[in-house]
Amino acid sequence: MAVAVLPDVEKLVIDWLLATPQVANLVGGDRIYSALPKEPEWPAIRVVRFGGLRPQRLHWLDQASMQIDVWGGPKATARLVAATVDACLSTSLVGSHDLGVVTAVECSGPRWEPDASYAPARPRYVVEASIWFHP
Repeated sequence: MAVAVLPDVEKLVIDWLLATPQVANLVGGDRIYSALPKEPEWPAIRVVRFGGLRPQRLHWLDQASMQIDVWGGPKATARLVAATVDACLSTSLVGSHDLGVVTAVECSGPRWEPDASYAPARPRYVVEASIWFHP
């Protein structure tokens, strides 16, 4: 029996954000990650899949629940980058990509959520997205 392995949606979104000038230019071109480096430069974006649902009968389709964290230097920068990510994902991600085909995107946010793992808390906004895709 063949097993359907679905594309890496984190990589798909990161590659797409890096290639989207409206976003990449705001974060210095390359500060979009699946995990932050030990000493990140700000602003920065982290894209993480935290769940999702694979329809039982449609084994070729996946719905990924994604969290996009946006840290700024100042709060205003974090907000601008998060709002830009939200707008771009909502309007432009649907389509064919090297890693798969995105059929629908729904976003919520940006939500203000300062990152208390830094002292003082680092300005951060969070965008959540549901992304439907297939190979």
